[in-house]
Amino acid sequence: MRNTPTDFSAFQQQVEQTRFKDLNVGASGVSDAAEFERMREFLQKRYDGVQVTNSFADDGGQVWDYIPIEQQPALKASGQPLQKAPSLPGRAAESAGKGTKPAPKSVLVDAYGNEMRGPAGTIPLARITLPQLAKFESLMAFLRKGPRDRYRDGRFAEENHQYSIVEQNVGHTGMSAQMSLQDPGFKPGQGTFSLYQFWATAGSGAATQTVEFGVTCYPGLYPDAAPRTFCYSTTDNYETGGYNADGGFVQTDPDFLLGGKATLSDENWNIFVWLSNGIWWVGFGRLYDPDMSNIGYYQANRFVGGALEKSADYLGVGGETRSSDNQWPPMGTGRFAADDPKTGYDASFSEVQYLPIVPPGSEPSPVDAELTTYNSLPKLYNGIQSDYEPGYFFFGGPGGTNS
Repeated sequence: MRNTPTDFSAFQQQVEQTRFKDLNVGASGVSDAAEFERMREFLQKRYDGVQVTNSFADDGGQVWDYIPIEQQPALKASGQPLQKAPSLPGRAAESAGKGTKPAPKSVLVDAYGNEMRGPAGTIPLARITLPQLAKFESLMAFLRKGPRDRYRDGRFAEENHQYSIVEQNVGHTGMSAQMSLQDPGFKPGQGTFSLYQFWATAGSGAATQTVEFGVTCYPGLYPDAAPRTFCYSTTDNYETGGYNADGGFVQTDPDFLLGGKATLSDENWNIFVWLSNGIWWVGFGRLYDPDMSNIGYYQANRFVGGALEKSADYLGVGGETRSSDNQWPPMGTGRFAADDPKTGYDASFSEVQYLPIVPPGSEPSPVDAELTTYNSLPKLYNGIQSDYEPGYFFFGGPGGTNS
């Protein structure tokens, strides 16, 4: 039988047998043979001892392998047991049931006839390939969201990244927001990525730590430029870090595709991060809604002794782009945001709330954030706190050349 792109044994064979000399020079960015070997060793370790039950490919070419939940990278590396989600307080918000977890996909087989769901006790792990890694100069470049010194003086500040966000410096143990799903129309060659997300961060300088979740158009990380879900975390101000399962994240939801397409037919998403017993949980829903649904968590040992161990001191939501050649990609819907319903629906965040820090034994209540707007490059992107729809932050822009 002819191998398909989903064949796991053929994938393993490629990892074992491919050498630097075999690369397509025009499609590769890897610096040298030694760095390529680091990439190979990374994949060998990632899949060592992993038992794949079944695999499938989505319509953008991303392959998913269903693996036993305890064999995902973060749990393998730490040796820690899988954590159970904490009990939630019995407090419901008025918008309970609105903008919650996306429904499982109705399509049950892919273009190759593979079932698109796994057996009980498994989770879908996005497959990373050698050609995908070899787009990058180094393994570290693949794992990093950006270079060092991205966060200084209390604000994101790095010349290869631009922002249209709202933010607040405030101590908290969780945050939530409603996020609209938009496609900026990103095309390869327009920059590195265009995303919209939220950040919970703590610390300063080299000690900055983050938990981030949202949607990105990133053809380096994924096989296409479609909007896809992601999470990211760093413990040392982006000196190291990683996306999704390779950034210390443990997935507990057996249906959610972390790295899957965020289709525009979905409703707005309510998303949250929440600290409980040293563990930062990520998921869908509003803080303390009865329908909060966890996707997974960052293990407590990731932040032990660090700034995020007990709380965060900053929250932010909005858009971010990256470029290495001054060709900036579009953000949001690909047009400037306007506080005018006649212009159509812009990319937005709304209902931004956080859990304030309270004395031990006390139960915090969600508080509306008091947000300040920050636009790092108004010539190409803007963000507006709405007067027409209070509580909404609209953002976007066409990108282009900053000359």
